[in-house]
Amino acid sequence: MATRAENSSKIPKIVWNGNDLDFDFPLHNSSDFLNKPKAIGTSTRTEDGGMQTIVNFIDYSFKLDFRLITESKLADIEEFVIEWAFFGNTFEFYPDKDEVDFFTLQLTEKGRNFKPEEVKGIPKVVNGSLEFLCRVTLDCVRVVV
Repeated sequence: MATRAENSSKIPKIVWNGNDLDFDFPLHNSSDFLNKPKAIGTSTRTEDGGMQTIVNFIDYSFKLDFRLITESKLADIEEFVIEWAFFGNTFEFYPDKDEVDFFTLQLTEKGRNFKPEEVKGIPKVVNGSLEFLCRVTLDCVRVVV
């Protein structure tokens, strides 16, 4: 299993409808974002005082938290969300753009409420011009294909 330091240096990418969306920085929460599925079910007490749990499904929802998105990259993310992901289409998420392993994901209903947040006071020089950074969070669910 990779350590937090190893994961934090991985730069992700999204492939949607044949388009590559490469990011410039690692995810904020990259250490374990896909490793913690939750069992969703109900628990009841049995007649003898024990507990019985029925698992209805395994929830693979999580957030892709991109904290350092430039204005130019934000336009690419908006295009991906508006033209593809918003309609429920799946996409491939590569935790490390240099590796071949990926997860098939889909935005949740909450994830379709796409609202970038400005990170105030943190400018960055990109290709000789000053850009301000923003944060983008995508609420997703893993799709088992």
